[in-house]
Amino acid sequence: MRTRSLLTTAWRWGPFLAYAGLISYLSSEPSLKPPFNIWDKLAHAIEFGILAALLWRAIGGSFLAAATPKRAALYLSACALYAGLDEYHQSFVPGRDSSLLDVLADVTGASTIVVLLWAISWWRTSGRPRDPSPERPLRTLTLLSKPGCRLCDEAEAVLLEVRSEIPFTYEKVDVSGDAELTSLYGLELPVVLMGGRKIFKHRVDPGKLRRRLLDGSSEVAG
Repeated sequence: MRTRSLLTTAWRWGPFLAYAGLISYLSSEPSLKPPFNIWDKLAHAIEFGILAALLWRAIGGSFLAAATPKRAALYLSACALYAGLDEYHQSFVPGRDSSLLDVLADVTGASTIVVLLWAISWWRTSGRPRDPSPERPLRTLTLLSKPGCRLCDEAEAVLLEVRSEIPFTYEKVDVSGDAELTSLYGLELPVVLMGGRKIFKHRVDPGKLRRRLLDGSSEVAG
């Protein structure tokens, strides 16, 4: 289970960290010119647009992960901070200099991607047509957990975060005092049930959870 957790973390954060490292490496190269004769400011915008997309994926788990406007602003702020640090780094490299215009181009590229991904996530979670009936019942999710379970705490945090975007009825059940539940799910905790059917075990994927809530899917997790 721990190996799976590490692999998941590496899969999400590896591309972002590798790309951020590549930006830093390229900034260390004297007299580096953009490839294919691309206009310098456009190259900066593309470079940091990719960085913003990879950061979105790393934190949300998917390029299509939902995010509140506040979180999207934090993504953009992180990219802007890195852009400033990158330009400061370049000021110490022979043949390179720092430029506020380059930082502006970086932020413009990151902003474009953040706004685009936020708009897509908003449409997926709020903007798509839904059943207008006010009588439509909320879906019921149950988290099976036990005291001292770190993964259970992480799963609950994901559930509460998603519930702030897509309402559902939530219940947390401690299985340590229930022999039957322990027998059924003890080796899979945390487990999330939707309408009594298992949809996640060990870890909750926020992107998949949002899709299941919106689409009504309740397939058993693998």
